[in-house]
Amino acid sequence: MGLFTVDADLDEIYKRCEISDTEIVQQPGGEYDTGAVIPRRNWMTLSQLQTEVLCGVQHPERAVEIIHVPLEVMNIAAGAHRYHGNAALPDAPAQEYLGTVTNQADMLTTTLNDTSGSMLGLHLDNWDRLPYGERYRSRRRLCVNLGPGSRWLLVCDHDSQAIVRNLYPDAYLDRVPHTDDVRAFVAAGKPLTCVRIRIDAGEGYLAPTDVLPHDGSMEDLEEPSTAAFWLGHWASGAFPVLI
Repeated sequence: MGLFTVDADLDEIYKRCEISDTEIVQQPGGEYDTGAVIPRRNWMTLSQLQTEVLCGVQHPERAVEIIHVPLEVMNIAAGAHRYHGNAALPDAPAQEYLGTVTNQADMLTTTLNDTSGSMLGLHLDNWDRLPYGERYRSRRRLCVNLGPGSRWLLVCDHDSQAIVRNLYPDAYLDRVPHTDDVRAFVAAGKPLTCVRIRIDAGEGYLAPTDVLPHDGSMEDLEEPSTAAFWLGHWASGAFPVLI
């Protein structure tokens, strides 16, 4: 499936993105959940064909968008981080502020499993808990990178619908996709590719994180990064789009 819209900037994708296979973490009691899915770290530059294949999303509100963050939004995010307050954005339908996080350099992934205390790995959000047939109605996540360093968005090339369709061919229609499905998919030997997209300070992304297996990453980066997050139903073009 595609990640970006059909009219995305191919040159910008080529400059910002790299691709890797994924693997299962087998070691119990380690840094990651047993069975977690992580990038294999054999990062490669996208080929022209791979770049073109990523640009197949017909409905912009279902796409990943890499954006330039307006100064007003940067100021709101920075203020919320500095004063640990709420942060309401203008013209953001069904918005929900999720808070900020600071990640140190060179982390392969950034999301902690609050239940296990281990790293979660590539996962699906379930903020809206919509079943298979309604999954694309989920809100997108807005990330604003306050810097000082860059960060990566990791996203996979199979969405939650394709994964549960493959795993449960006779019982997928009412299923609510879950991170366990992503893990079962890879454990069954199904190929799952991960793309990492560089997000520099002052930039951000809109991504359907209830739909796409994903995570953040600080791998191969030298500075920490603080990011602010919201959920909402933003139309395509709500922010200046870089990709």
